[in-house]
Amino acid sequence: VLGSDDLRLAEGKTSYPDIASLAAAMPTAAVVARTYEGDLAAAVHTATRDTLVLLQEWLADPRLDDVPLVFVTRGAIAASHEEDVTDLPGAAVWGLVRSAQSENPGRFLLVDVDDEGAALLPAIVAAREAQSAVRGRQVSVPRLARVSAGGSLIPPPEPTWRLNVTKKGSLEDLALLGAPEMTRELGSGEVRLAVRATGLNFR
Repeated sequence: VLGSDDLRLAEGKTSYPDIASLAAAMPTAAVVARTYEGDLAAAVHTATRDTLVLLQEWLADPRLDDVPLVFVTRGAIAASHEEDVTDLPGAAVWGLVRSAQSENPGRFLLVDVDDEGAALLPAIVAAREAQSAVRGRQVSVPRLARVSAGGSLIPPPEPTWRLNVTKKGSLEDLALLGAPEMTRELGSGEVRLAVRATGLNFR
């Protein structure tokens, strides 16, 4: 464990105060588990600044070229649509480290754990998965998969329709639904625009 162990992951593990002492010990992996409290805006700035400095120092030390640096958070991401992000500084760290991952594949790992999930950390680190979310004994990783529309994206017979979801939480629930309210009589001061294209933003 590198630095303070705010998530108490260091039981039975060795803790090092800085990169120099850790690199001298020739570890197989290093874990960073910091939390930031206090004013939210200041905490986010501090978290991203500290993380950027750490990433730069890590990459500058050739002794650590084959040692993954694992950033462990708790509540920084939502592993499902039923969860909320509770650690916004940690979420900012995830965004920054993801950028570093794209430039340095295999050098940095991200793991978000719950109270029970910390026990699986050694196995996750050994698997070298870039991004993981651990909830209890279940580990989730991001994957792209082709989604079949199943014929549901056929325009309905109504003259007006919109792209919507029949059930929140999955792109598999996309459907083209009728929008009869779009043809209602306009009120005073209202105008109607014909939309030819629009942007889509999915969580």
